[in-house]
Amino acid sequence: MSASQDTADELVRQLRNACVDAAVAPSVLLRQTRVLAFELKQKELDIWAKRELEGYDGVVASELPAYRVLTMSPKGNFVGPFAHMKNAPIHTDGLPQASRKQFENALRTHYARGPIAEYEELLKHKAGAIHIDLSRITSLLSQNVYEGMECISAYGLVSKGSVRNIVEGIKNRILDLTIELSSRFPTGVTDYVKRDPKPISNVVNTVIHGGQPNIAIASDHFSQTVTVTNSVGDADSLRKALTDRGLSDADTKELVETVESEQPSGTQFGPRVAALV
Repeated sequence: MSASQDTADELVRQLRNACVDAAVAPSVLLRQTRVLAFELKQKELDIWAKRELEGYDGVVASELPAYRVLTMSPKGNFVGPFAHMKNAPIHTDGLPQASRKQFENALRTHYARGPIAEYEELLKHKAGAIHIDLSRITSLLSQNVYEGMECISAYGLVSKGSVRNIVEGIKNRILDLTIELSSRFPTGVTDYVKRDPKPISNVVNTVIHGGQPNIAIASDHFSQTVTVTNSVGDADSLRKALTDRGLSDADTKELVETVESEQPSGTQFGPRVAALV
């Protein structure tokens, strides 16, 4: 057994313990996760941890993790010939119908692309909400919000709870990963690093990205859709299909035996199979 493999098992244990320590910041856990990713030869895990540490600059909104898409309450300051309004809610009723949906998204959705340390720091402040500058769209709002009044500044309010969800979401994912690795590989991940890394990749994909364990991820921009069709009662073809998709021998055996032991309900899996997949 190599020193590298010993290190991988020790890192899983250390990370699991650190995740339940409130004093350990997610940024520290993420750096340790990058080391674990190196030991496990899991490039996708390293990419995720590095993005969380350095930020998601240049990443399109659709590729951001769901916990980094936050809801805002838009506010603005308005002036008119005879009055002014401060911190007034911004609505889009007066905007042209064609652009209203686009403005709704810009005013009410914040894509949190910053490094995790930025959000850790924000949570240290006492303010009840975080201000997001919306000056880029102030001129576009113009006099379309309140009749006869010009929008001179705009901002969005994001609750500290939403920001805390980013920080806690990362910590929880790392904890889930270490628990799942320990559960799936009770004798350690060491034997799988060189012999059969696919089951480890499946765990990483499922826990970190919420994907299905039979979807392979090989690079930053790789996606794959797999459709498996088997005849009823054809255990051999099911076994081969699962093995081809990277499922371990033990997991394949358990799933096939479970499928054979219960009848599906129409086009749905039976309850025991559903629990496994």
